This record gives sequence, structure tokens and C-alpha cells, in this order.
Amino acid sequence: MTTFSEIINAGNVVGSSTVSHPSGSGGSFDNGSTSIIVASHSSFSASGFISVVDHRGETQLLHYKSKSIGGSYQSLAGITGWEGVGNVEHDAPVIETNTPFTEVSIT
Repeated sequence: MTTFSEIINAGNVVGSSTVSHPSGSGGSFDNGSTSIIVASHSSFSASGFISVVDHRGETQLLHYKSKSIGGSYQSLAGITGWEGVGNVEHDAPVIETNTPFTEVSIT
């Protein structure tokens, strides 16, 4: 049996950046991480909904509670909503939308 999933009602894009792991191209943030460092969070809201494709090619639909700056790093913090086991790699695009995501699965 095959299950197909589609993301609908993703809202309008309000912010975008890329993942910026301190280790560079070999680095990734583990599935379940509560924060992700991004190249810049200036276009992101104080809190919101993001999508990012993990190393397995699956879209993670996540919620973040705040933005923070620690030293030279800008991060999205308080992240929840992880599924599966995929990690988020350096340079992966991060997109913020202005509404929660709706995912529909058909088996």
C-alpha cells in the first residue's frame, strides 16, 4: 500500500533564508533540534511556521517560538513539529509562511 502526502494551504511566504551550520557543508541539525542557525533571520517574524527539506528529501513543517542572536549566529528557537528521522543540512532553504501548514495524506 502506498501513501501520498501533499501540503496544502501553506499561506504566503513572508521570510526565507538558508540553514547555516557552524561546521559548514558537512554539518547538519538533528531531527528534534529545538533551534536551527540560519544565515539571516531578519525577514522572519518574531515567531511562526517554517518548512525545510531534510536530508531524506522529506519536507519538515515546523513551528518556531522565537528568534535569537548568539555571538555571530542568528537562530530560530523553540522549534517543534519534527517528523520522521531526517536531519537538516547546511545550506538547506528555510521558508516561513504566514499560516500553519495543512498536510493531507491519501493511502
